Amino acid sequence: MLMSIGSEVYTLWCIVLLSFSCLVSTEFCSLKPQVETALKDAKLTFKEIDEVILVGGSTRMPAIKEIARKLTGKEPNCSVNPDELAPLGLLDAIDTKNQVESVIYQTEKQLKELGDKLSAGVKEKVESKLRELKDAIAGGLTQTIKDVMVALNHEVMQLGDSLDSQPRAAAPGSKTVGTHIKIIN
Repeated sequence: MLMSIGSEVYTLWCIVLLSFSCLVSTEFCSLKPQVETALKDAKLTFKEIDEVILVGGSTRMPAIKEIARKLTGKEPNCSVNPDELAPLGLLDAIDTKNQVESVIYQTEKQLKELGDKLSAGVKEKVESKLRELKDAIAGGLTQTIKDVMVALNHEVMQLGDSLDSQPRAAAPGSKTVGTHIKIIN
């Protein structure tokens, strides 16, 4: 079929998906070493991959899905539109996931280190937001994760404020001036 746009003439071909898959099957063979190299460079194994999300128009092809399944041993996530995924926030989602893992680690570390120095009420609020954040991660919605992370950070700040407002024992030979300033002789 010929089609012209302005002075340009294009030849259009109509083929069935199975025929197209056969035509490009040699390209599919080159995917495995490329994926293995990428994992090696990232110092990861297929076992460490949580989820396979296919991005781009070619990922609609059953052959690509099958290769991803065989390579990773995981069912590819096909619940997203592959053409819209990258522009709609894949990188944002990855960045958020990395941030949230750090926030969870740091918060759990602070709770453990501060232990009994925290009031039960403040500690419970932080732990509650921490559980809420972990639930949000399981839900997978990036904006929800961000919102809960902000709420957790707010509670962690309150945790710091509560420590600052706790009375401290004066060091021997010092006198307390105001709430937090000590003059040591």
